[in-house]
Amino acid sequence: MNISSRTKGVLMAVIGSIFWGGSGVAAQFILQEKGMTADYLTAVRTIVAGILLLSIDAFINKNNIFAIWQDRE
Repeated sequence: MNISSRTKGVLMAVIGSIFWGGSGVAAQFILQEKGMTADYLTAVRTIVAGILLLSIDAFINKNNIFAIWQDRE
């Protein structure tokens, strides 16, 4: 299946918007109903996002994601 760059860009924008809206609703629920602080929620979301991005990179590129810290140059 060959998708044009324009179609792929529109699709990514739509999916990103859906996730952005969903995360806002989820954050509001967690902050209001569960009593979690905004600082803690921000830290957890950032850590989870970092782990997710590193996992996706390791899966797609099939390389050592920690190689950047092995060479000082």
